[in-house]
Amino acid sequence: MKNTPLVGVRCRQLLCVAAMLSALVACNAQEPSQARDLGLQARSTGAEVDGDVVRMDVPVPIFLVGFEPGLAAALEDQLRPMTQTVSSGLAPTARYTVHVPDQRWQSDFDAFLKGAEHPGHPDETGFTGQVLDGNVIEAYLDQNLEKIFPVPEGLTSLVVLDAGLRGHAYHYAGNVGWREPVRSFGEATPRIIWDPHAAVDPWVGTSLPHHVPVDMASPELIASWAERAVAIRALQAPIWPPTTKSCHAITVLLAVRNTSLTPALLGLQSWEETLDIPHLQNTFEELLKDDVFVDLVVRQLPLEDPVLDLVTRENNARVATATYLDLNFDSYHVPHGDCEPYLSLVVFGDLVDQRTSSNGNAQISLVNGRRISTSLVAENVRLMSEVVGYNELYDESTNFERVGPGADPLEWFNWLIAHETGHLFSLPHPNTGTGEGTSYSDTAFESTWNAMGYQMRRIVTEMSAVDSNNVARNQAAYAVLALPDSPQRDAALQAMANYRWREALDLATRTPD
Repeated sequence: MKNTPLVGVRCRQLLCVAAMLSALVACNAQEPSQARDLGLQARSTGAEVDGDVVRMDVPVPIFLVGFEPGLAAALEDQLRPMTQTVSSGLAPTARYTVHVPDQRWQSDFDAFLKGAEHPGHPDETGFTGQVLDGNVIEAYLDQNLEKIFPVPEGLTSLVVLDAGLRGHAYHYAGNVGWREPVRSFGEATPRIIWDPHAAVDPWVGTSLPHHVPVDMASPELIASWAERAVAIRALQAPIWPPTTKSCHAITVLLAVRNTSLTPALLGLQSWEETLDIPHLQNTFEELLKDDVFVDLVVRQLPLEDPVLDLVTRENNARVATATYLDLNFDSYHVPHGDCEPYLSLVVFGDLVDQRTSSNGNAQISLVNGRRISTSLVAENVRLMSEVVGYNELYDESTNFERVGPGADPLEWFNWLIAHETGHLFSLPHPNTGTGEGTSYSDTAFESTWNAMGYQMRRIVTEMSAVDSNNVARNQAAYAVLALPDSPQRDAALQAMANYRWREALDLATRTPD
């Protein structure tokens, strides 16, 4: 496929002088020009089938907010097109576009930031610097970035932010908890926001250059971060082929050990209080933008299901449990017509259950393609989590219990079901990805609105808007690949070339007249 460079119309603040009046008009961020509206379409080189993959350019807009003039041009010199390497599905080539606000937009944003402080939680976190409210900032950017450049629906953008501060951090609240201090946040909207000047995020660490605050962010540093943001988040590949169906039937199987003691003895959360099925259904509907049915099936163990009680005692609740559920899938799953079936088991454990290296697992059966996840919460883990909270006493190599302040200890089960079912939808964790044949691992994207991340467990039990884009894009590609060469496939490819992923999926799966 021909790789045509993406040439963008950019506005660089403070560079428009009186002698260039016409350029100043083009840089007016309050009224995007026609050239800017057509910019991404002009850069598209189309979508085409190449063997087992669909190849196409996908723009990744980068917004530089609060930086000095000249950084945009220097950054563009560092950015290179990057192709995701996959064996099947979508092999997108990221084409970066860089956009900056004009002076009026920047002045309005600076004034807004003065009222975007958060009181913080120094007594709980130990962080005593200035704290800004990441959720408020994300909402403002969601409403106002289009005045700089209108990003088409279906694309994920990156925002690099200089708030004009140093030694500061951000507070970011999920739907059931909060994290602080962080320096990267977002994904409640289809964008990732990063402040390279903010204080260290203790949940991420300092293993990479962009994990550590700097006084002045270099083009090389930003380009390195952007490359990882694309490979790991904006154009992340699925862990296995996603379904191309537009209807989903999820059965949540809650297996309750009648031998559990702590709810009655200590007043901890009972099994009846663990799951919020309407909320989980809404979470999956927001991710998939499809019809979703979520049914709850409860089994009291061992009386109602002695075999299930036995197999879930297996170490890690993995191999034996998954095999048993695969062989007896129809005994537990609640079907809804021709919807894609999913079965997500979670065990309300007792003190006999042994906590090992992981709490959950998801898989697609190699025999019949059934999508099954298994999870177990042992009683000693619940005791330490719900009573002790920030757990420094009980810990393992995975640090699975060390969730820190801000997490809701009662959200074990909703988070597990959201997380493991997310894997069944083909979602990876937001810390790994591939690009240009090189594996990436980076926890910098874990403190975002994303139930798939371990850093935000029991802080966010909802899915990411970035992952919603990823699922739709990858579904469209797999649906197109299932079609023979035909006008129907051509129409679906054209929709993909315009970043209309769900329209492409609909065209590819529609029965021809």
